[in-house]
Amino acid sequence: MKIRLQIRWLLAMTALITPLIFSMAFFFVRDVESATQDMSDAQDLIDSATNLRQLVVETALFHEARSQEQWYKKVASMKLQVDAMRVTSDREAADLVRIRKKMELMQGIYFRLAEVSDVKLNLTSSRLSKIDAGIESRSITSLLDFTLEVIDIAHDLIRGNREEASQALRSMQLSLGLVVLAMFLVIAFVWRLVVHHILRPLRIFEHGTQQIAAGDYSHRLKLYQQDEIGELATAFDSMTLRVGATSHE
Repeated sequence: MKIRLQIRWLLAMTALITPLIFSMAFFFVRDVESATQDMSDAQDLIDSATNLRQLVVETALFHEARSQEQWYKKVASMKLQVDAMRVTSDREAADLVRIRKKMELMQGIYFRLAEVSDVKLNLTSSRLSKIDAGIESRSITSLLDFTLEVIDIAHDLIRGNREEASQALRSMQLSLGLVVLAMFLVIAFVWRLVVHHILRPLRIFEHGTQQIAAGDYSHRLKLYQQDEIGELATAFDSMTLRVGATSHE
């Protein structure tokens, strides 16, 4: 193959492979960042659910309107959080559906708990015994259980996102390994081209010219490369043959 063709082939392959490999690496880096952000969103959801648990206890203990307002605000915020979370698998989609259902149930249960708290706040101490304490107790227990389940589901989301991040990281490492391998192959190809097809023939040419200069017209280069240097060596040997014949005559 001609040296010019080899160089063109090398440049073409480099121009095609290098952007492809780097684009793959960028894609996997983006996946790692997205999975990391998803883990952060799931952790925020855990913090919000933990805050709901605290508000449940405050509502049951102090019967304050402030706690109820904070509860409804926090639930609305959690709904926005869940709606904004990225879905990358059926497992995550199912987990988010479960969270939404549990939040709907918690709203209904908390509404009953808030009603009981309002009644207890407005009644006199002599009438407090008439309130069904069982409703309050069951509501508190259910809310605490549901918030704990939401936390468990969020932890499951974190585990799934961690697996995605690990897979993307391994893929990114593989793509970087391919970059290093491609660079090594390019260097090896250039080294072989320069050493075997350029430097070695130049040494042979140098030795041949020294022999011709010394009067040894029978010397032949015997370079049989299928490229420009091989053609030049054939022309050099033909020239040496004619010069030798002329000198002999």
